[in-house]
Amino acid sequence: MNAITGSGSIVGSGEKITAKIGSGVNKEALNGVVFSLGREGAEALRKGDYETALDRFTACCEVNEKICKKDDVNYGASLHNMATALHYLGKLEQAELYYEKAKAVFEKQAAGPFRPTQKHRIKFIEERLTLLRFGGKPSSETYIDEYGVERPTLRRDFEFDNPHVLAQRAEKQYWKGVTHAKNKIWSLAQECFEDALSLADQSREVPEERVMLCHNNLGVVLEEQGDLEGALEHLHRAQRMMLKLPGGPRGDPDRMQKLRRIEQRIDTCEAQLRDPNWRRPPPREPRPRREDSDESYPGGGRG
Repeated sequence: MNAITGSGSIVGSGEKITAKIGSGVNKEALNGVVFSLGREGAEALRKGDYETALDRFTACCEVNEKICKKDDVNYGASLHNMATALHYLGKLEQAELYYEKAKAVFEKQAAGPFRPTQKHRIKFIEERLTLLRFGGKPSSETYIDEYGVERPTLRRDFEFDNPHVLAQRAEKQYWKGVTHAKNKIWSLAQECFEDALSLADQSREVPEERVMLCHNNLGVVLEEQGDLEGALEHLHRAQRMMLKLPGGPRGDPDRMQKLRRIEQRIDTCEAQLRDPNWRRPPPREPRPRREDSDESYPGGGRG
């Protein structure tokens, strides 16, 4: 996996990544690197490729060292993910070290507003440490979610075929996208809204109004990144869907307000496209399909 330097170019990977991150890189770019590293590590872990998982999680941890405080939960998450990969590889002394480091981070956060989540995470790590000290390996039957709660792992064939499960995942991705958009992390917001739309299309159980809002939000995110043509495609789609909703927008003040905002954004994008100084942004690199992992936290893979 590659990292971004101060000039925005792509270099190096793995153990050398820390020294190659330039001081001029903005935090959003590095957040994107962390997200990609974590996703690749999570996928490798799910496939049983623990060496690759360890490489990605190690790099993820080293980037987080640059952008996070030492008591940041995302840093703790990447430490935990490293420990998990080491545990699977049978490198028990190293795994124990990183489990303890992750536990220390979560203990510092245990008095904060997300205390229950950190308490759950600490308990999960303590159980892993007990298992490790008896020579046991982690189970793939459960994972720890973004709230620190241990949950059973869904069978992959059930998860990808079940419309209700797909709709739940679409809703989760939608709200993740909203959170990223509010924090102006546009690239991650775009990925989440794209995933939500893909899952909604597979499920057919996601309400039309939610799909409409997803197209609208994706249009907004694309506009913020300068992709006006892409933004217009999704804004027009949102506009058409709004007009076709049962009851329409006319009798609902909230829907009317949303429709006006969509129309205003369409006008703004079209006006910018008519500007002779406007330049089309470079195409995005294709990204691999995201799949949830069984073991990892936010900041390093699955939440």
